[in-house]
Amino acid sequence: MTIYLNALNPTGDACFQCGYFFWSSLATLSHHFEPELTSRWNSWNSISGHRMTANAAFKLAHTLVAAYVRGAIDSYLASLPQHGKNPALVLEDVLDFIEFLKSCDGFRTSAAPSQRAVNACRRRWQEKLAADSG
Repeated sequence: MTIYLNALNPTGDACFQCGYFFWSSLATLSHHFEPELTSRWNSWNSISGHRMTANAAFKLAHTLVAAYVRGAIDSYLASLPQHGKNPALVLEDVLDFIEFLKSCDGFRTSAAPSQRAVNACRRRWQEKLAADSG
């Protein structure tokens, strides 16, 4: 199952797409580092239209950046169980999530992307493919 985080800013095109297990891991990481902000999200790792405001997204991004700088995210990730040969979550994934949080102006979880999110994701992946091949 894929979960989409659709940006709330009507002029923005930020999007984030991930599988359920991956999203659950990011939600748990978010709660670990920002429990007060995320305490009301007891089912936040679902796709039932949960929202995060722009202020909350910015605060979570700021908290996660600070945790990254002091090495706490690396320590947290190292403590996660392995699933076969693949870690549940890697640092690059967390950094991508932080970038999304900084640019999304808040978001809503959904089982389907908004058309704006589809276009933004398509552009983002095309740019990444071009950068990787160029």
